[in-house]
Amino acid sequence: MPREVMFRPVRIARASDEVVQQVKALIFGGTLGPGDQLPSEKELAEQFGLSRVTVRDALRVLESQGLIAIKVGARGGAFVASPSTQPVSDSLATMLRLQRATIGDLTEARMVVETRVAALAAERAAPADVAAMERAIASARAGRAAGDSFFVPHSVAFHLALAQASRNQVLLFTVESFRTRGPPANPGCDQGPRSDACGAPDA
Repeated sequence: MPREVMFRPVRIARASDEVVQQVKALIFGGTLGPGDQLPSEKELAEQFGLSRVTVRDALRVLESQGLIAIKVGARGGAFVASPSTQPVSDSLATMLRLQRATIGDLTEARMVVETRVAALAAERAAPADVAAMERAIASARAGRAAGDSFFVPHSVAFHLALAQASRNQVLLFTVESFRTRGPPANPGCDQGPRSDACGAPDA
């Protein structure tokens, strides 16, 4: 049974851009959601009235933007990706290199953002958020007690739980993008959440 036609033929000079925009419109509009599979490359080419090479170029753009994931193999294909901050993190890293932003600039930005995040979390945190932060703190303490000086994963978990508790998705994505690149806003926090560095009570 033929698959439902989802796209209209393209008739512009830069055809791959129009393909990207049509797919984006379906994703942003909710017609396509995370995990949904796009038609095959051949089917897309037929629906758009374009060559498979042009469609392939458009899919690469969508993949680079983090909107789709391309899987290979018998059950492969192009699938709508789940929301991720990785493209934002990559863009931030590129911008920092191109603009020659300093570590001080990044640290200052983190301190501004995460100070407000902490204030909102203090007002809005649910019991589950507090529990998540307590688990991160407990893991850091356990690592320190065992002589493990590498506390970065525990610090990341703590700060992401704090951002989640702020109940602000923009701030959460911002903290996630910060926490995947560069040094910590407060070096003491990345040695494990502690009372003197992160405002977390120590035992």
